[in-house]
Amino acid sequence: MFKAITAWDDKNQIKIVYKDDTDNRKLKTIKNFNWYFALSLNEFKTIPEDVLNDFYQRRVISKLEKKDKYVKIYAYNNWVVKPFIEYLTANNLHPLEADLSIHKRYLVDNHIEIEDNVDVLFFDIETDDSNQGIEIGRDRILSWAAYDNKGNSFFEAGDEREILKKFLLLLQKYDVYCGWNSDGFDVPYIKARLTKLGLSYEWRAKHHVDLMKRCIKLFSYEMEKIGLTGFSLNKVSKVFLNEEKIEHDEGILEMFQNNFELFKKYNLKDAELLYKLDKKLNLIQVMLQQCVWTGTFLNRFYVGELLDNYMLRESKKQGMYLRSKPDRKIMEELEDVRVTGGYVREPNRGLYDNVAIFDFKSLYPSMMISWNIGQDSLNEELSNIGSEHFEHFLKGRKIEEVDFDEWFKFLMKEKKLLDPNDEYTQTANNNFFDKHIDSFIPTLVKNLLDQRKVFKKELAKCQPGTAKYGDLKGKQSVVKEMANSMFGITADKRSRYFNRHIAEGITMTGQFMNKTISAIFEKLDSPVIYGDTDSVFVPVDNDVNIEKLLKTANDKLTDFILKWFKLKMSIVYLEYDKAYRKMIMLDKKRYTGMMKFLNDQDVNELYSKGTEDVKRNTITFAKQKFIDLVKLITDENKTADEIIQWVEDLRAYVLTTEDLQAEDLQIKTTVSKPTYKYKSKPVHVRLAEKLIKEGKMLEAQEGKNSWGNQISYIIVDNDNKDAILADEFNGNWDRKYYWDVQIFAPLERILSTVWPDIDWEKYDFEKAAKKERKRKLEEKRAEKERLKIEKEEKKRQKQQNLL
Repeated sequence: MFKAITAWDDKNQIKIVYKDDTDNRKLKTIKNFNWYFALSLNEFKTIPEDVLNDFYQRRVISKLEKKDKYVKIYAYNNWVVKPFIEYLTANNLHPLEADLSIHKRYLVDNHIEIEDNVDVLFFDIETDDSNQGIEIGRDRILSWAAYDNKGNSFFEAGDEREILKKFLLLLQKYDVYCGWNSDGFDVPYIKARLTKLGLSYEWRAKHHVDLMKRCIKLFSYEMEKIGLTGFSLNKVSKVFLNEEKIEHDEGILEMFQNNFELFKKYNLKDAELLYKLDKKLNLIQVMLQQCVWTGTFLNRFYVGELLDNYMLRESKKQGMYLRSKPDRKIMEELEDVRVTGGYVREPNRGLYDNVAIFDFKSLYPSMMISWNIGQDSLNEELSNIGSEHFEHFLKGRKIEEVDFDEWFKFLMKEKKLLDPNDEYTQTANNNFFDKHIDSFIPTLVKNLLDQRKVFKKELAKCQPGTAKYGDLKGKQSVVKEMANSMFGITADKRSRYFNRHIAEGITMTGQFMNKTISAIFEKLDSPVIYGDTDSVFVPVDNDVNIEKLLKTANDKLTDFILKWFKLKMSIVYLEYDKAYRKMIMLDKKRYTGMMKFLNDQDVNELYSKGTEDVKRNTITFAKQKFIDLVKLITDENKTADEIIQWVEDLRAYVLTTEDLQAEDLQIKTTVSKPTYKYKSKPVHVRLAEKLIKEGKMLEAQEGKNSWGNQISYIIVDNDNKDAILADEFNGNWDRKYYWDVQIFAPLERILSTVWPDIDWEKYDFEKAAKKERKRKLEEKRAEKERLKIEKEEKKRQKQQNLL
C-alpha cells in the first residue's frame, strides 16, 4: 500500500500523488470510486418507498447497502446527491458524513497513510520596486532564490518568463514549498505573473507552507520571554539564528541593475534563512508528525481538520459513522447560539505574600472522561428537560453569579427528580449522559492522554538534542494539543461535533469544579483570592506544607465528586503549578510579582500575566519602569514614602531628559486591514499610507495575517495628532503625553492597588488638570451659592426693617 503525499477530486475521479519504492513521485488516478454517505437504519426506515424510487430513477442514488445499524447510500457522485440530502434534512433526518469529498472518503475508508518523507523547497522572490506602492502581480519578477532541505541552493534572474519556467521545473522535484509571508505575497504574486505570461501549473500536486504563519502560531504567546518583537523574517532570524538579512541602501531594482552580486546575495540569504529556521526549529517535521498521526495533508494543517480526520478514521475502525458538518442553513440557525465559557472569578485585589497557584490537570479532557461526555452518551430528551429547569433556576443571572451552595443544592434536587435510578452522569448544567456505554469522544481523549504518558516516560530516558528526543517531544506535543482541543470541536459551530449540551456540559462543570475547590480551600482555612478556568490562587502561611495541603484538597475533591455525582471514577485533580513569594493581584487575568516556585524548581524571578511588562505594545522605557516598580515593591519591600519619591524623580526625569532614544519611545501598532477601510485615520494608519505610497509596505489584506504591517512611530504632539516614524526621530517628543498615557498609567494601576488610600492621580498631568478644573468649578458654584444666600438674607432683613 502506498503513502499519499497529497490528493484531490478531479470531477468524479481521485488524483493521488505518492512516492514509489525508488522515491520517485507518481500520480495515481482512482476511477469509478463508489462514493457514499450513511444514515442510521432507524431513520432510513422512515423514508417512503416512492421517494427512494424517485431518486433512483433520477440517477441520484445508485445503490443501498445495509450494514449493522446503518445504511450506506451510494451516489453517482457527491454533488448530484445534494437534492436527496436536502430532502433528508428537511424531514429531520441526519445524513452521516455526507460532507466528505470523494478523495477524503477514499482515504478514510482505505486508511491511506500520509507520506512523511518529503522534499522541501524554501524560496523567495524579488520584484521590480520602481513603481509607487506594491500591488500583487503588477510588476515583473526580477529573480528567485531557493534552498532545499538538504542545503542545496538555487538562483535565477533575468528574463521573467524563463526564470519562472525554471522555477516551476525545479518545483517539480519537491513535495512542499515554503516562503515567508508567502500566502500574502510570493505565491499570489507568482500566480498572477504566470497568468499574465500565459503560463500554468498544477499547484494541487504540491503543498505550500507559509513559515511566518507557522512561527506566529508557535511563538506569539511567548514573544516577550524569547525577546521577539515582531514577525518579520529579519526579527525572527535574529532571535533564533542570531543572523539577519543582507543590508542594502539601494532599492531592489537599483540593486539589481547596479550591484548584481549584492542583489544575488540578498535574495539567496532570505531563502537560506528560511532553510535554517526550519532546520533549527523543526517546523515542517513536527507538522508532518501531526499529519501522519491524524491522516491529514500538510495543506490542511489546522486543529479542526487534524482532529476531524483522526476521529473519522477511529470511528471507521469501530464501524461508526459521524454526523455531517452543518450546511449553510444550519449555520444560519446557529448564528445566535452562544456557548458559556470558562469561569473567571472576580479577584480580591491587593498585595499578597506566599500565593500558591494550583492547576487542574487537563481539566476539560479529564471531565469528558470522568463524566463520559459525548454525542453517543447524551440523553437529549432528558437533557432538554434539564436545560429548561436550569434556565428557570438561573432566573436571568449569569452562572458566574450563582453561589456554590445554591448551585449544588439545585443539582442534587434535579438528580433525584430526573434520574432517580442513577442511570446517567449529571453535568453541572443539568444535562445527562449514559454511564453504561463507553462514549466515543471520551474514549479517544483517554487514549490520547494515555499515549502522552507513554511518550513522556520514554522522553525522560532520552538525551535532549538527540533525534529520538526531538521525535518523542514532537509526538508528545501532538497528542497533548489534540486531547486539549477535543473540547473546542464540540463548541465550534462549524464542526460536525458541535453540540451545546456537550460544550456547556464541559464548561459549566469546569466552572462548578472551580467553585467546588474554592469551597474546599475555604474550609481548610486557605481562602482563594482568584480563580481562572482551571486554576486557583491561594495565599498560604510560610510554614504550611504545600504538598500536604494539596493532597488533602484533592482527596476531598475526589470524595465529593464520587459521592454526589456518583461517577464510576474521577481523574479530576489539582497540581501544584507555581508560587509567588510576593504578588500583586490587579484584575481578572492581570497579576505580577516575584515567583519562588516555577517549573518544578525554586526560583526568584519576576512573573507577570496580562500586565504592561508582557504586552507587545508597551513602549520599552515604560516596560522597564514597570518592572522596576514591581521589583521595588515585591522584592525590595520599599515603603510608600520611598515609592512616592521614586515616582516624583521619574516624572522629573521624563520631563527633562535628553537620553531617551527612538527605541525607548516607539509605539508599535499593527495595521490589520487595508488603510482605505479605516473610517477615521489614526496616526499609525496615516503613516502606513505614507509607507505604502513609497513602496515600503504592502497594503494589508483583510482576513490575512498582517504581522508584516506593524508600524513603529513616535508621538510628537498628541493634541494635534502629530506623529513620525520611529526611524525619523529627531529628539522631539510629547513628554506630557508619554508620561500620562505610556508611562505613568500602567504604574498607577500598581500603585493604587498596593496603596489605595494615596492620591496618585496628582502625578498625572491630565487627571490633575481635570481635578483642578473641577475644584475651581466647585469653588465658583459655592461662591455663587454664597452670594445668592447673602442676597436673599439682605432682602429678608430689608423686609423685616420695613415691618
